[in-house]
Amino acid sequence: MKKNKAIELSVLLFAFLLSAIPLATKAAIVPCATSEHPEPCTLCHFIVGIKNIIDWGMGILTFVAIGAIVLGGIFYVISAGNQEMMTKAKNIIIQTLTGFAIVLGAWLIVTYSMYVIGASNKEGIMRTNGAWYDFTCDTVSNQSATPTFTFSTPTSTTTTTTTTGTTVASAAVDSSGVCLNASDPGTQICAGFACKTCNLDSYLTAINTAATQFAIDVNFVKGIICRESSGNTNAQKNESDGTMSCGLMQINVTTQTECDYWKTHPAENIQKGTELLGGKIAQAKTKMSAQDYTTVTIEEMAAAAYNCCANGEDPNSPSNDCTSATGWNSIPKWACPIEPGVGDFNMCAVKDYACSVAACS
Repeated sequence: MKKNKAIELSVLLFAFLLSAIPLATKAAIVPCATSEHPEPCTLCHFIVGIKNIIDWGMGILTFVAIGAIVLGGIFYVISAGNQEMMTKAKNIIIQTLTGFAIVLGAWLIVTYSMYVIGASNKEGIMRTNGAWYDFTCDTVSNQSATPTFTFSTPTSTTTTTTTTGTTVASAAVDSSGVCLNASDPGTQICAGFACKTCNLDSYLTAINTAATQFAIDVNFVKGIICRESSGNTNAQKNESDGTMSCGLMQINVTTQTECDYWKTHPAENIQKGTELLGGKIAQAKTKMSAQDYTTVTIEEMAAAAYNCCANGEDPNSPSNDCTSATGWNSIPKWACPIEPGVGDFNMCAVKDYACSVAACS
């Protein structure tokens, strides 16, 4: 009778373990290049894939450990005072708990190490995905540059570049290359600029959610979107370096597949763009504390950095042209009207962008 009972309990335990296996394998092991995760696979996805395999194994081992402990308990119950059987049951339970503790410790070390890496790299390739033990790959922020765009100005003789979904102007300079929005030395650089608005009614929930998550003024986020895409989710600009800037916040990517994803997923586009903007704000705060800038704001500097520059130039570095020798206080490059440069990277256009966006906040 005792033997039959042990067999019945063992069969039930085996069935329980088999039913648990699908629970551990239902998610994609490598979260890329699928209909659910269309982004291309990277080294980060390989690392996260290994972590998912470890998690899968941990799930299986957990059920095995539970089964072994239950089995040891069964042996102990049916031992009926048999010292050899009782000792065997105790050994099963002790060895199972010891082994599981070792495996759990290893899992915690690996997972916490990945958490530290993901949490400490705001714009790195790997970041936490809500829970501290869950991770995702950021395939956009590890691109070689932040998107650079050109924009229309209030009054100027400009050339326009037509892009898929939007038309933008090339510079805020006149035909001789002189800034049309120049300020005087010692005055607030962005005095007199107005916020450019557009219809964002369809995206207000996503904007508010992202702004709250990253602690950014919601109107600042709206200003970025209106300057980047005029609220057109299908906006696409083909950059001179072969990349594409896509969707509401013009996320910079390298393939058309990625671009189509960001254009057709406006909420995710806003989430990613706002995250990138948060990184620019943090950088602007650091730069502001290191430089004696008194005529620009952190918001203006963050907007300038979001806009410029794909050629690697830092628009918030101190200007070499506007100095005390020419009657200026220390100001960033984008705020200086002297030798602003030409083409996509001229600082007059960057100033026009930064000042109009900051006026929204």
